[in-house]
Amino acid sequence: MDSRLSVSGTILYLAILGFVFLSESNEIYTQPNKVRDYLSKHRVKRNNSESTLSFIKDLMEIVEDFSILAEPSSSTNDSTEEYIGSDEYYEDLQKHAGLGTIFSKTKPIVPYKMPDEVFSDYWFDEQPTTPQPESMPTKRGRAHVMRDTCQEIGDYELVTNAMNQYMAVVAVHPNTWVYTTRCSTVNTPCRGLTRFGINSACKQKKGWALAYVKSVEDDQPVGEYDWQWIAIDRACSCGISF
Repeated sequence: MDSRLSVSGTILYLAILGFVFLSESNEIYTQPNKVRDYLSKHRVKRNNSESTLSFIKDLMEIVEDFSILAEPSSSTNDSTEEYIGSDEYYEDLQKHAGLGTIFSKTKPIVPYKMPDEVFSDYWFDEQPTTPQPESMPTKRGRAHVMRDTCQEIGDYELVTNAMNQYMAVVAVHPNTWVYTTRCSTVNTPCRGLTRFGINSACKQKKGWALAYVKSVEDDQPVGEYDWQWIAIDRACSCGISF
C-alpha cells in the first residue's frame, strides 16, 4: 500500500504541476497535447497501479475535451454559435463542471460524490465486500458507529442567480444544477450533546461551487460567461456555547 501511495502521489503531483505550468502560459485549453507531452517526459520509473493509469487516462480525456470550451479565436466561423446551446454543447459542458455541479435540462438522478470519494475510487479501489457492522469493537466492549450530530438533507437544486466570490450577484448559466446540503431543521440541538449539559444548535453553513456565470447590471445579465465561484448551502454544522 505504501508503494502505491508513493507512486500515486508522484503521478498526481506531476499532473497538477503540468496543469499549473500550462495554465500560467494560458495554453492549457487550446493545446492539450502539451499536457500529455509534459507528463510523458516526467514519467515515473516504477510500475504504475491499474487505478493510477486509469486516472491518467481520464485526465487526458478531460484535457482534450476541455479544449472545446476554449474561447473562440479570430478564425472561428458561424458554426460556433450553432454549437453553443445545442444538445452536444450541454453534453460537453457537463464533463467539465465542478464537483456537485451538473448541466442538464432535467433534474440529475446521478448520485453526488464528495471530493474524497472521487479520489478514493482511483487510489483505494479495494472496497469491503461484506456489510459494515452496526457497531465497532473496542477494548471495553462495543461502541456504536459515529453519526452526524446534525441531520442534513442533500439534493440537486436548479440555480439561476447566486452570489460570487466578490460578493456580487451573478446570473448562472441556464440548466445549471448544484448539489446543496441543508439542515433538516435549523437551530435544533445537536445530537448527543444535550445530556452533557452543552448548549448546541445546528447551523446552516455556506460553501463554494464552480459555476458558469455572467455579470448582472440593472437586474439583467451582461457580458460573456465566465467560470466563477458561487456561494451555496453546503453543510449543516453544530455550534456550541457554554
